[in-house]
Amino acid sequence: MIESRKMDITAEHKQEETSTIPGMAGTVAIIGNFERADPLSIIVAKTLQEAHTKLGDSSLYSGSKGLKYVFKPDLINNIPGASKILAIQPGERSKSTLTLNFEDKELILESVSGGKWGNDIKVSSTEGSSRDYQFIFELNGEKKRFDNKTPEEITDKINSTNPYLTATLKPKPSNVFAESLDKNLTGGTESASLTINDYTEALEFIIKEDIDILISDVADDSFKPIISEFLEDKKAKNNRSINLDSINPADSIDSKIATVETARSSDNFYINQNIQVNDEELTEFDSKARIAGIIAGTKVNKSLSKQSISDIQKVNPVLTDKEVDDLTDKGIICFELNNRETNEYGIYSAVSSCIDTLDNGKKVPESEFHAVRSEIYVEKHFNKLLKDAQGSTGKALTLLGVNSVLNQGVADLLKDNIVISLSAEAKEDPEENDKFIINYNGVVNGIVNKIHNVYAWSME
Repeated sequence: MIESRKMDITAEHKQEETSTIPGMAGTVAIIGNFERADPLSIIVAKTLQEAHTKLGDSSLYSGSKGLKYVFKPDLINNIPGASKILAIQPGERSKSTLTLNFEDKELILESVSGGKWGNDIKVSSTEGSSRDYQFIFELNGEKKRFDNKTPEEITDKINSTNPYLTATLKPKPSNVFAESLDKNLTGGTESASLTINDYTEALEFIIKEDIDILISDVADDSFKPIISEFLEDKKAKNNRSINLDSINPADSIDSKIATVETARSSDNFYINQNIQVNDEELTEFDSKARIAGIIAGTKVNKSLSKQSISDIQKVNPVLTDKEVDDLTDKGIICFELNNRETNEYGIYSAVSSCIDTLDNGKKVPESEFHAVRSEIYVEKHFNKLLKDAQGSTGKALTLLGVNSVLNQGVADLLKDNIVISLSAEAKEDPEENDKFIINYNGVVNGIVNKIHNVYAWSME
């Protein structure tokens, strides 16, 4: 077992070079209400089209509606959006079903996921020639038709070509064919409303998942401390991720600060304004989804402070310079107008919610997006190298073996410009013979002057 401690990272004001180096960490986990989803299962999608097919695109479901903003690229700034999403549906769901009768057989149809959406699926089965049949599927104007097929062929066609249905053909002696015309599947249900307990259960379900950014469509402030505790649990399990949350834009400045005071974490980030994109004023969750996509599409070692986002047309509310400074000092991210002539908006300072106290007693944000993301990227890189090295041998690594892996990891990260400098060394733990202590020291790319520029992290 390897235990790591004493990782000191110093931030310097140094211009980052533009390159196509590795350093992307673009997996966004979304806990939300989707049109199509089974409860407490992880649905993976790598494109918006795939996400809409699996999860739906109805604007009545906040999770489904927000998908387009997570994947949306910023072409002007060469930010591609999320590379992958993991969607998790809280609450209760059941699937829609329908049974079709054929001669000596029955065909059981089931929607691929739970929710009321499956009740809109219509199917028809009619008898053709030579004991063959015609099958028609329809959902929201999309039609699929199979002509002159046996029940076995219809079953195979559905399971191989239809992303909305699964089909099971079962023998049923003495069954006779019954024609079906425009019959709806039935029985699809979903929770009328979702509770904090539902969302908490979803968090517990993904505690071991490797994700880079977490967002949820919960507006209730009582969920914020629960997420902060979740982030600390992930950190203790050496599987960190960041969470992007929002504060009610209509709240007063003092109220916004008070809300964050209840749920601070080095890996928790808060926005407090809604944005307008493509002439649409986004909700709190959609605004969060849009910024999550920007973060996911930005390399971990690139600062988002002063970063313009080309499709933001307005922000609400518009904050005064003093309000921006007050909120930033308390670990809350603000958007501001960077260029009035071109109506260019961006992030003022991408601060984390964790507050540090300077020697003079002043409290300032401890870190920002790219510093925390760089930390996590480094940790995950070393974890993967050590796991791969141990897995290839099937034996516990020696001290020499661990240091060899660490040296390779340092070389990789320096070569890819993830950090400016980095060293790592393992030593035997004097208290436990089967453990090593790993000391790291490094420097990441520059942090804005609102941030305390020295911090440490550890992993176990």
